[in-house]
Amino acid sequence: MILSYSSVFATFIQCLLILLLVQLLLNFESKKITITPQFLYTMGLLFFIRLVIPVEFGISITIPSTEIMPTIFHFLRYQLFNINHLSITIGKLLVVIVLLGAGHKLFHFIRKNVILLRYIRSKNIKKQNWKMPNHKRINFSYIKTARVNSPAVYGIKNPFILLPKDMSFSDKEFNYITFHELTHYQKGDTLFTFLFELLTCFYWWNPLLFLFKKQMNKIIELRVDNELLKTLNPEQYIEYNVVK
Repeated sequence: MILSYSSVFATFIQCLLILLLVQLLLNFESKKITITPQFLYTMGLLFFIRLVIPVEFGISITIPSTEIMPTIFHFLRYQLFNINHLSITIGKLLVVIVLLGAGHKLFHFIRKNVILLRYIRSKNIKKQNWKMPNHKRINFSYIKTARVNSPAVYGIKNPFILLPKDMSFSDKEFNYITFHELTHYQKGDTLFTFLFELLTCFYWWNPLLFLFKKQMNKIIELRVDNELLKTLNPEQYIEYNVVK
């Protein structure tokens, strides 16, 4: 496996194609053409995995480029200046900028999660044990907080449901919200979201990632809705849609 300028460029093109395909499929879904949320989610995972491993494999097929790639390589290898006989090219300078930006983003990512975790643990946490439709029981905690505008679930090992402080819920609404958020947790969405946010620390410079994030948020919600559609009766599903 080789990490190079060309492998990063190839990764960018491949992710762009996946992004366009997913957007096309989402458009089909909005036109009532059946595209399963799980298939869309799998496409999203391919996008994610390719960004995690932006390398050339031994089985990679190289397509010769006589115009685009040579021009890009010439630009990246253009020498700006020397420092103690070390040649500083545009490519090396960009790598340094990317790494500095990644370090900055990573620091704030860790800091944000530590602050949120400390905040949650400092509050009066209400604990419950919930039986999911698949009969699996999940221990979770929930708090009301001004830090969120809509219900959300946080945590990889121990789920915390965060509820808006200024919103009140009936018991039925709370049940639907809990089912929704715990389904996210059960489907691994909290872990995926955490890893995705971590990935954005390193790809802060890549606009495709932020377009992909918007797509994946929609896909994740579709997947949860599809899961609940299997377990709720028609009347309950209508009530659930009103709540969400």
